This record gives sequence, structure tokens and C-alpha cells, in this order.
Amino acid sequence: MPYLTVRAGSKIVAQPYSTNVYVGSNVTMAVSVIGTPPIQYQMAIQWVDIVGATSAAFTINGVKMSDEGTYQVTVSDR
Repeated sequence: MPYLTVRAGSKIVAQPYSTNVYVGSNVTMAVSVIGTPPIQYQMAIQWVDIVGATSAAFTINGVKMSDEGTYQVTVSDR
């Protein structure tokens, strides 16, 4: 028997914010989402996916100058 699944789209309720940090310090970027599980995350820098960065929070320990850039997160409930 066929069935119908209706999903309300995911909604970002809190997103990462711009910040300045010192070299050598730690920083965490996080997003808060409501939606129908399973919710998938992919963090990226300059639109290039960061391998293994697939949770709602991403931490850089011991920030280096090379970590500077624009970070994005893609969220999906599909």
C-alpha cells in the first residue's frame, strides 16, 4: 500500500556569526536547525567542503593564518 510522507523544510534558527580570533586560539562555529531528521550538515571554506566537517558545530583548535576565510554551512533534511 502506498504511503505519503510530508516533510516541513529545515529552518536555520541560529547561524554562525563573523568573529575575529588570535593565532593559536580555538574557535567554534555552529548552526542550530529545526526540521525533520535526519538533518545533514557540511561545513566549507570558500565553498570548498571541509572533509569530516559534517556536524552542526565545527571547531578549529590552534587557529593559523591559513584558516582565515569565509566559512559556509550547507544544511539538508534529504
